Amino acid sequence: MRGPRSFFFDITTTSVWRGHSVGIIRVEQELARRVRKFLGSDANFCFYDKPAGTFRIVRAEYAARILADTARLPMVRPLMLGGGPLDTGIPGIQSDVAAQLGTTAVETVTADAALGTAIGLDPSVTIISGGSRIDQDIERIGKLRAETGFNYISVVHDLTPVNLPHYNRPGAQTVGLFAALVRIANGYICNSAATLRDLIAYCEQNGLPTPHASIFPLGSDFPVSAPVAAELPGDLAGKNIVLMVASLQPRKNHRTAYEAWYHGILAGTIDPGTDRLVFVGARSWRLDDLLNEIALNPVTRESIVVLRDVSDAALQLLYRAAALVIVPSFHEGYGLPLAEAFGYGKVCVTSGAGALSEIGTGFRIDIDPRDTIRWSATISELLRDPAKRSRIEASIRQNYRPTTWDMSAEIFFTAVRDIALRSHP
Repeated sequence: MRGPRSFFFDITTTSVWRGHSVGIIRVEQELARRVRKFLGSDANFCFYDKPAGTFRIVRAEYAARILADTARLPMVRPLMLGGGPLDTGIPGIQSDVAAQLGTTAVETVTADAALGTAIGLDPSVTIISGGSRIDQDIERIGKLRAETGFNYISVVHDLTPVNLPHYNRPGAQTVGLFAALVRIANGYICNSAATLRDLIAYCEQNGLPTPHASIFPLGSDFPVSAPVAAELPGDLAGKNIVLMVASLQPRKNHRTAYEAWYHGILAGTIDPGTDRLVFVGARSWRLDDLLNEIALNPVTRESIVVLRDVSDAALQLLYRAAALVIVPSFHEGYGLPLAEAFGYGKVCVTSGAGALSEIGTGFRIDIDPRDTIRWSATISELLRDPAKRSRIEASIRQNYRPTTWDMSAEIFFTAVRDIALRSHP
């Protein structure tokens, strides 16, 4: 036998997600859509059934529905596995479209209707995880691997929960969880050189063997089947839009963006009548005070717009309409919105933190994430100087080479095959 015969791509994280694709969800979904293109028609999808403590095949009909373009739907995919975000108790499988639209009709099916039998795990099987480790019982998976010898390959998106715990919610991924992951996987595929450095440093600091790991860049293009929205969401038509696409959590640093905007209005360099700061992202944790401040501040509340559950179609239109895109994060494992923004030829102001320094070198404008005054001055200058923006945009369009998801997936699945063959030559 030359290498594992069976590949299963784990779509647990996507399956239980509520809403449009963002961050890790988009990564898992885009890679899953290309599994058979690069691993062959025999590759399948699986779901980690936590109560049973095993991986189960996802039936083809439901895999197709789970991976469908969210832009084709009014709010979310037509099928979810589980009762809520990252909940894999799966007492049943339900479509929450109607519920999220404010109606009461909710389609439900049994778990067994969507999931097939448990996978017969042995050394010929490779499980590929492209999602989040929060939603899986990593210790139990480790025991499964020790008992059966199957191959386990995992994407590492970032190590911020252990390196920057003060920016994460209490009870997030722990040092012990990452240690367990490092011990059980045959290999790792990191989304950036910065994440790979963090992984190696983590292993060295915790006395763990340096794992076999490689890097793949994330794609930045949207599904070709996703239409462009007919109009901008909110009251944004005709406005000068400064766009920030990031989940609403402390690490993304919405605070600096807000304070810079507030300062600009007070200084008279930002016009609250014509300029808009637009936050696009799912509400996560520890940002309630800031959101309340934004809502109550009479100086800024009319010019700061917070949009949640934005479709791919609407997001594409926002990128196109934006005067500039800002990414003031304290750290990023990759920074997908930055790559997407450059793909649209947009002027981007960033913190340059973590993996942001690897995207668009020579095109970014980098500012310390805590330098509120400089952020305000730079945003104000770019808003008031369309000629400067046009020069930067022209340079990006001419010289920047975006990575497509096809390119990303080819690198990723080549690494998957390499790791599998190394494990079972």
